[in-house]
Amino acid sequence: MPRFSIIIPARNAATHLPATLVSIRKQRFAPLEIILMDGASEDGTAELARSFPGLEIHVESAPDQGQLHALQKGARIARGDILYWQNADDVLLPGSLAEVDRAFRADPSLDLVYSDNFGFDETRRRLVNGGLIKGLSFVDHSLYYRQLYSDCVFWKRERTRFLPESDYDLRICTDYAFFLNMRRGLKTRWLDKRLGAFRIREGQISQHFLGQFDAEFNRIREGAYAQMGWSATSIPLRKALHWPSFTLRQRLRPSMAAALRAARRAMDGGKKRREMTDAFFDRWLAPELDATDELIRLLWR
Repeated sequence: MPRFSIIIPARNAATHLPATLVSIRKQRFAPLEIILMDGASEDGTAELARSFPGLEIHVESAPDQGQLHALQKGARIARGDILYWQNADDVLLPGSLAEVDRAFRADPSLDLVYSDNFGFDETRRRLVNGGLIKGLSFVDHSLYYRQLYSDCVFWKRERTRFLPESDYDLRICTDYAFFLNMRRGLKTRWLDKRLGAFRIREGQISQHFLGQFDAEFNRIREGAYAQMGWSATSIPLRKALHWPSFTLRQRLRPSMAAALRAARRAMDGGKKRREMTDAFFDRWLAPELDATDELIRLLWR
């Protein structure tokens, strides 16, 4: 049985999918299952995956009802102990699968692990730190829009909790809905290594469907509150009581971490940031170059 199953929902992703697959191949981790759920692409996405060098990829290509539908179809056929949702234009960072494997083996009672992430823009050659989400609780997650980074979440297959078909119309809050629904009651842990990187580009789904955000967000939260047995009238009080803790842990602490990084950049003239950016774009995204301990150190610090 494979240790990991990586599920990649995709449609017309041939432009950016190679970098995603390279980042998986460079993990040098086995046994590994890769499932590409292709939504009947017209740009050769499925064919690219089937013939990608160095990886054996299970490809299913058929029309679907969106990203959530594709993800859940993939999760239902996955055989790995640990599942990972890999967007077709995002990348894993070096050594991530080995790090996650160590975390689950060190504590078999863990259900889900997550980390902070990077955002990267190839056009501008820019690498940015995602905000610190250490200690993000289910209550944080449900009462406020502070969520897990989908490119940095790994969970045990048997803990998968599926959303109903009525949610297949979600377009911009899919990850919020999926992880909020699943993580309730699970034992989770934040890892202090950034495991994945989110691609920033023009034409992303999040930009196209931005106008739907409020409606989807409110609908998801109302459903979560109903499952928890929280009445609508209790939510303002719950928010008020939880606000001090949330502000300290998920607003003040991330702001202080960002300020500390900025101070370090000022002290060294941005040298370390340039080294990290060069390592990511020139070495990690380069298909012909392999991961090294030095590269892992540069991209995980």
